Amino acid sequence: MGEPEPVEVLWYAGGQADEVPRALVLDGRRVAVAEVVARWLAEIDAPGGSRQRGFRVRLEDGRVMTIVRAEGAGVWRRLS
Repeated sequence: MGEPEPVEVLWYAGGQADEVPRALVLDGRRVAVAEVVARWLAEIDAPGGSRQRGFRVRLEDGRVMTIVRAEGAGVWRRLS
């Protein structure tokens, strides 16, 4: 698998940033998040270390995807 793909994440309106993802935009289509399976904030053990926020979500169409974003980066990336 190559580089993780950028993905647009839509959040609960009025909520705090990165609180709960409500939908992903995949191939130009909005696909609702049916369930947040897991969420985490991890310390990256690398020179200059940083933190990474992630979610594992089940979409309304049954697919399960993992999305992550490095702290300070504006882009969410899809791992699976």
